[in-house]
Amino acid sequence: MKTSGEYGLSSSTDSRFLAVGYAGEALILDASAVDAPPQQVSAQDQCWTGPQRAVFAGPRGIEVYDVITATRRVLIDGASHPECLVRRP
Repeated sequence: MKTSGEYGLSSSTDSRFLAVGYAGEALILDASAVDAPPQQVSAQDQCWTGPQRAVFAGPRGIEVYDVITATRRVLIDGASHPECLVRRP
């Protein structure tokens, strides 16, 4: 599972969704629906917190993204990155 860095691949906790991270963006793919278009999300890093939710670090703070509804909300405004989103050397 990808926990930090600009590029990577990670799966949701139920392995249904894949997130491909690259240069401040993430493409969310539904592995159970190959024909479904990917969802594109602007984010610096991401980690999965459940079968359909990811946490992203962005310029506004920490945000939660719900894949099913394709919505994001600020969880913590202006916060630093949590441990799962801290870049490691």
